[in-house]
Amino acid sequence: MIWTLEQRGYATLSFTPEATVEHRDEVLQIHREFLHNGADVLQACTFWSARTSEESVEGVSVNSSACSVALQAASESTRPILVAGGVTKTEAFEQGAERHVVQAEVQRQLAFYIENNFDFVVAEYIDSVVEACWAVEVLKQSGKPVMATLCIGPQGDIDSVSPQECAVRLAHAGADVVGVNCRFGPAKCLQTVAMMKEGLLAAGLTNVHLAVQPFGYHTPDAGSVGYMGMAEFPFAVEPRHLTRPDV
Repeated sequence: MIWTLEQRGYATLSFTPEATVEHRDEVLQIHREFLHNGADVLQACTFWSARTSEESVEGVSVNSSACSVALQAASESTRPILVAGGVTKTEAFEQGAERHVVQAEVQRQLAFYIENNFDFVVAEYIDSVVEACWAVEVLKQSGKPVMATLCIGPQGDIDSVSPQECAVRLAHAGADVVGVNCRFGPAKCLQTVAMMKEGLLAAGLTNVHLAVQPFGYHTPDAGSVGYMGMAEFPFAVEPRHLTRPDV
């Protein structure tokens, strides 16, 4: 969503979706386009779960608007549409905070989705399986289905925990769906998810579903940090854009 907004001139690549307030109609239009092209799920364009922003007037406005826009778009569809909300990596974890502090930060963002009765919740764009598992534990308390997608490639998470082991840990933490998102193109994502499936099957975890939310560009030469390590990032990635035959 943010990449599309930026390319249309409605956001910056600071990845903060003020557009949900400043350009609400454009965010709504993109949701409508997703639905028109066959999407069965809409994910609210909320801001990441940093306490300093979430508890500010601006943070609350951004997230409240993001939730209402996604729900409005879903209500306009003639098909049953699921609406999801995501929590991401936290400042608390990056600063070495204890588990209960990190989970309190996750809980604050989860409140938006509970208040709006979203269909399921997502722990996403997290590169540490430890933090992801802590997030999943909080999300499970919502009573909603939980998806956990890590921003990792075949090399594993930030501590070199393999994709196989990451998947098993997330499943044991309570995730109903596990997978990868965002930092890598489809080829790398599918490779990583195949490794996750391998780990789940080896552990006898056959009831866990798999998901992929790839970056819409080719990343064959990306290192462990994905697109952020490419020379073209952030303003010259268009030559790497996936074409329809690619997809």
